[in-house]
Amino acid sequence: MTTITEAIRARVRELTIGTKRERCERIVLLLEHYQDVLEGITDGERSFSGPGDGLALMCEAWNSPAYTQLEELRAELASVSPEAYFQVAETYFRAGRKRVAKCPRCDREFVAKPIDGGELAEWYGTCKHGGDNVKLQPAIIRVIGARVDATLVAYAVFWLESRWQGGVFVPEDVLAIEGRRAPKRERKVFA
Repeated sequence: MTTITEAIRARVRELTIGTKRERCERIVLLLEHYQDVLEGITDGERSFSGPGDGLALMCEAWNSPAYTQLEELRAELASVSPEAYFQVAETYFRAGRKRVAKCPRCDREFVAKPIDGGELAEWYGTCKHGGDNVKLQPAIIRVIGARVDATLVAYAVFWLESRWQGGVFVPEDVLAIEGRRAPKRERKVFA
């Protein structure tokens, strides 16, 4: 089963070639980590200014030229093409999240079942691959609305790429998180 994010990536690869494809793929990567960066990722963990106050600090990635430019283009896209902005916003900016357990080998998702008392069960199950049992890993995935069209999101990415000034560079802390999230067989360097 193909997810909408995989369909968007496939559509971008299908419609672009060469340097433009690499730039678009990097913009997609920046968009995919937009919510993480807003929450203040620092090596995969949230930063708080003090115990118990819950105030997330902005990470270095937010202050990078990539996210500064993305924020400017995001506002411009909203005023120029509200339809395209809606598609991008529903996919990357306003998408909900849910906790699942994922198999690191096949990427299959398992939803936790409630135990007595209404609490969610821990994520220590396994996924069977022939004679091998692979331990499931906890993950938070994006929940994208049904009205999102992968082709329209891809065209919005092309719009962003066509107005992007200079090179599209992905901040190091985003690359580190992306490297840990990708299955070993699919890890790709975006530097």
